[in-house]
Amino acid sequence: MFDLNDLSHGLVRLIGALIGVLVSMIMVAPDTSRAAMYRFLVGLTMGFIFSPVIPNVYGMGFLAGEGTDFVLARGAATGFAVWFILEAAARLLSSRDWIVATAKAIIDLRAKGDK
Repeated sequence: MFDLNDLSHGLVRLIGALIGVLVSMIMVAPDTSRAAMYRFLVGLTMGFIFSPVIPNVYGMGFLAGEGTDFVLARGAATGFAVWFILEAAARLLSSRDWIVATAKAIIDLRAKGDK
């Protein structure tokens, strides 16, 4: 029913995800504290949830293993990656220049397609 080993495994995954998110926050600081809070919570949660599948991702097979060090590393890698993806997407989508360039590209493609 209640297995102490599963609890410790989950705690190590959570600590790993926390480490990954914190390292990402240091490398790419968010614009506002509100954005930091949202991305921190999502990055931590997703890092915890998706860390077991990391060894199945292309090029990440070296993180396969059941030892505590592997579980911690998978959590950190996942938390780091999720934070980076969230922050990059947010910055990309909030950049007016990116939106304008995309709109111009779409208009140009439509104009060329009509001829």
